[in-house]
Amino acid sequence: MLARLIVMAAISAALTLAAPAGYSLHFPDSNPQNKARVLAADRSGNLFIVSSSPQTSTIVNIHVIKTDPAGNLIGTFDFGGSGVDTPTAAAVDPLGNLVIVGATQSADFPLSYAVLNTGTAFATKIDSQLRQILFSTRLGTAGGGAFAGASAVAIDAAGNIYVTGSTSAGFPTTSGVLQPVAPTLGQNGTISHGFVSELSAAGDRIIFATYFSGGQFICANAGQSPCLIFQPRANLSPPVIWTTPSSIAVDPAGNVIIAGTTNSSGIPVSDGAYATQCSCTNLNGVAFIASIGAAGTKLRWGTYIPVAGITVYAPSIVGVPLNTIASIAIDAPGNVIFAGLTVTPTPGTPGVDLIKSAVYGGYVGKLDTSGSKLLFSAPFGGAPSALVSAGPAAVSIDPAGAIWLTGSAAPGTLPAPAGTPLLGENYIAALSPDGTAVLSLVTVPDGGSGQAIQTTPAGIVATLGNSGALLLSSPTQAPSLLGIAGSFSWTAANSVAPRSLLSLYGLNIGPATAQTASISNGMIASSLGGVQVLFDGVPAALLYAGPTQINAIVPSLVAGRRSTTISINTPSGTIAGPSVPVVNTLPQVSSVNIFGLANALNQDGTVNTGLNPAPRGSIVTIWATGGGAQSFTPDRSINSSLQGNPYPISVLSRSAQPSFGYTSLEVLYAGDAPDQPSGVIQVNFRLPVSQFSTAYSLQIGDADAQFFVYVR
Repeated sequence: MLARLIVMAAISAALTLAAPAGYSLHFPDSNPQNKARVLAADRSGNLFIVSSSPQTSTIVNIHVIKTDPAGNLIGTFDFGGSGVDTPTAAAVDPLGNLVIVGATQSADFPLSYAVLNTGTAFATKIDSQLRQILFSTRLGTAGGGAFAGASAVAIDAAGNIYVTGSTSAGFPTTSGVLQPVAPTLGQNGTISHGFVSELSAAGDRIIFATYFSGGQFICANAGQSPCLIFQPRANLSPPVIWTTPSSIAVDPAGNVIIAGTTNSSGIPVSDGAYATQCSCTNLNGVAFIASIGAAGTKLRWGTYIPVAGITVYAPSIVGVPLNTIASIAIDAPGNVIFAGLTVTPTPGTPGVDLIKSAVYGGYVGKLDTSGSKLLFSAPFGGAPSALVSAGPAAVSIDPAGAIWLTGSAAPGTLPAPAGTPLLGENYIAALSPDGTAVLSLVTVPDGGSGQAIQTTPAGIVATLGNSGALLLSSPTQAPSLLGIAGSFSWTAANSVAPRSLLSLYGLNIGPATAQTASISNGMIASSLGGVQVLFDGVPAALLYAGPTQINAIVPSLVAGRRSTTISINTPSGTIAGPSVPVVNTLPQVSSVNIFGLANALNQDGTVNTGLNPAPRGSIVTIWATGGGAQSFTPDRSINSSLQGNPYPISVLSRSAQPSFGYTSLEVLYAGDAPDQPSGVIQVNFRLPVSQFSTAYSLQIGDADAQFFVYVR
C-alpha cells in the first residue's frame, strides 16, 4: 500500500532533542460529510476546528468546533449563506474570540457591523464560547476573472486583525499606503492582485488597506511584443499575471509579513534583499516574502525566493509555479520560517545537502529578520508520483524553537529516523531550529493529518487532517493510535460502517511479531497476539495484528448508532480510543493505488492491467467492503454459504463526455465473496459494449466509491 517513488532526503535524521512520546486520536466532528480545513488555538490551549459543511450540492456553509486541550468537545457554531462559503484561515484574539477569513459566493452571506458590503473575501469574528457573531464583513471587490478571497489572517497583541488574499482591480484602499492603486499591464492581459488589510479589534474600521502586486512581467516567448501565448485550442492568448499571498504573520512591533507566489517581475522588493530578481516568466511563478511596516505605509523589505537553473513550461496560460509558500511562522528572534512546494530545492547554505528532484516535493527554509540572508533551505519529502503535488501545508514553532511541519509526501522520501514506521502519506515532523536535524517524525494515512498544525504554550502539538482527525501529542510513553482507514482504502476514515474491514494504525499497538488471523471451524478469533479491538465494548474479529497496524471487522452490532467508541487492549497497555461516527454503508473498492485502479479480474480469470485490459461487453470482477450490517451470518465467519448484500449494489459507468452522466450497468452477482472474511463483497458486472469508459462508481445504499479498470 505504501510503495512509492523513492527520492533521497536532504535533512539528517537525528533525534537530539525531546520529542512527543505518544499521540491521541480524536474525532470531535460528528458529521462525516464535513471537510476539516482550519485549526487555531487560544492561549489556554483550547482548539478551534473550522470545516466546510455541505448542506446541498450548491450550498456549503461553515461549521466551527471548540475543544479543550485534551480534544473534548466544548461547543459548535454554524453560519453561512445560500451559496458556497469557504473558510481558509483562522486566528484567536487575546480574549479568546475566533476570527475566520475566507471566500464567499453567497449573496446573503451573514454580515454584522460590516465595514464593507461588497467583495467575496470575508472576515467574521465569533465570541470565545461560540454563541454569536461579534462582527462579520466583506473585504473588497471581486470580478475580472481573478480569484478573490482572503487566504490568511493574523492578530496582534492588541487584537487588531491583519488579512491578506487575492482581489481584482477596484479594491478599496486607504490613503498613504504602500500601493494605493492597482498596478496595470502594459498590454492586453489579465491581472490578479494581492491585498493586505488591517481591521480594528472591534471590526468597526479599516486601519489600512493596500494592494501588494506587480504589473511587470517577463514574456516566456522572448522578444514577442505584445506577449502572446500559443494554445492548441485557443490559438493565441494574452498573458495572465497574478500575485497570490497565501500566509501572513505580525511581529511584536506591528510589522506585517506576507508570503505567497507570483509570476510578476515587478512586485515590491528591497535593495539588499535575498533576491531582487524573480527569475520567473509569465508562465512560471516563484515564491515571495515581504515585510510591510506598521500602518501599511512602507515596505520594510521584500524578496523573491526564486528557483534557478530550471525551465518548466505551463500547460495553460494561467501558468504554474516553480515553488510556492503554503505557510510561514516567526521565531523568537524574528526570523521567518517558510514551507511549501517546489520542483527543485531553493538555494541552500553550507552544511545542508540539497538534492534535486524531477517532480514537485516539499521544502522548508528560514529567512533572516532583514530579508537579506537565507539561513537555511532544504527539501522535505517528495511527491508520491509525477502526477501528484505534495509538500508541507502548515508550519508552527514550539516554545523551545523547534520547527513543526505537517503535510504530505511519499513516505520513503522523508528523512525518517531509523526504525520510524511509515504508515501513510501525511506526516507530522519536528526540525531543529537550524533545520539540520529531524527531532521527531510520524506518518499517518492520507487525510489523517497534513491539513493544519498548532503548537500550544503548554507544548502540545495538535494537527488536523481533512477527514476531521485531530491528533494531540502526549509526553506519556504509551501505545498510540494515530489513524484509522478502511482496509481497502488509501485514505483516512472519519466514519465506520458495520461489517466493514477497518485498519488501525499506531505505535506499539500490537505484538512485536505480526500475526495473521486465527481461524477455527470457519470462525475468526477476536483476540490475536494479546490484542483485542472493541467497538462499544464488543470484541471485533481480527484479521491481522502487528506493532503498527491492526485489521478488524467492525461488528454489525454498531448498526443504527450515531457513533461507536473504539478501544484497544494491547500487550503494553489499553488505548481508550476515539468515538467515530457510524454510517449505514461505506463502500470501498479494493484498489492497486491511490488513484483508484481496482484489483480486478477479467472474464477469462486473468488480472486486469494496462497490458491486459478487459474487452468491452465482458464481465469484470472486483472486491469491496463497507456493505452494511448483515444478520445472515456471524461477523467472525469465513464466507462459505453465500448471501446477497443487505443493501442494493449498483455499478455505474461514467461517460467520456461528462455531460452524458452515468449509465447503470448489469450486475450479475453482488454479495459475499467466496472463502473471504465476512464483510468482503464480490461484484461481477458487465462492461458497456458501445460506450468507452474506464471510470466507474460502486453504489451501496446511499453511498458510493469511485474506481477504474482498463478497457479495450
